[in-house]
Amino acid sequence: ASLGCNSALQTSSLTVYPLPTITLSAKSSSICLYDKTDISVSGTGTSFQWLPMTGLNAYTGSLVNCATQVNQVYTVIATANNCTAAATSSVHVWPLPTASITNANTKVCLKDNIVLSGSGGINFDWKGPDKLSAAGQTITLQAVSPAMAGTYTLVVSDENACKSSTTTQVEIMPLPDGSLVNMQEEFCVPYCANYNFIGSNSSNIQSTWLINGTSFASNNFKYCYREAGTFTLSGKLVDNTTSCKSSLQYIVTTHPKPLADFNFLPKEPIENLDEVQFTNLSAGQGFLSYHWYFNDNNGFSSTTKNTSFLYSEPGDYRVALVTKNNWGCADT
Repeated sequence: ASLGCNSALQTSSLTVYPLPTITLSAKSSSICLYDKTDISVSGTGTSFQWLPMTGLNAYTGSLVNCATQVNQVYTVIATANNCTAAATSSVHVWPLPTASITNANTKVCLKDNIVLSGSGGINFDWKGPDKLSAAGQTITLQAVSPAMAGTYTLVVSDENACKSSTTTQVEIMPLPDGSLVNMQEEFCVPYCANYNFIGSNSSNIQSTWLINGTSFASNNFKYCYREAGTFTLSGKLVDNTTSCKSSLQYIVTTHPKPLADFNFLPKEPIENLDEVQFTNLSAGQGFLSYHWYFNDNNGFSSTTKNTSFLYSEPGDYRVALVTKNNWGCADT
């Protein structure tokens, strides 16, 4: 008993808040070295803190950008009504492949092949001068133009789709070139030609020549044409500085000389009475032209095929006929 007294009663209320819910979402849980990925958090939290900060662009907020260069486990702490909850997300970092180029020859002669081989991945993409774009572990290109010289870039990717690149340089060397000085490609036989080869883009070019089965291993040579016909004069050029090779070819056409001949009647003419008739018996290929010359003729000459002449005085007289063809070859 309390002598009829009752104690006072007091009440108190207590609110229990639930822990915030957290859902983590990574755009990619695996990235290639030097790549980035976004990690976002959703749920009932009103503020978020990220740990550790390594590789993150921020340490608060519902979205962070991750560029870690090592494997990392990130923890996000969500807060709501002073209650906290935590969740983790792992990011795995794949190493980059090691791109490598094997270049068969960094210096290539024009019109030779450029051969490039790649390694370090499973997919190979090439870029190069003159808008080159190619795929494959090994590419073979003909150096058809000096514009193909320059930097070639290989991008390799591995089974994780990670990529890396490397470059190599290719130099395109010109082919040796030149000509035979004072080259004549059409003339009459017999004719002896003195040939002299002069290089136009290098002073160190060696040439060898072949004509009608006869060869010459010199830049200077002599060949005598004795028969009419068509001949191929072929030259092989080597630049002793670069070892690049090329060739030259000339077509030589030779013509026979015409044969000048004539007769005349009467054989014993009487002066001032018998006009001597000269009949042209010349023969030869092509178009023939004629020129008659008489001595003691007061300057008389003729360019007709046949001609005549009246001698005013008795005596012995020389008569000459020059027959020429359209290639400039003449016989008398």
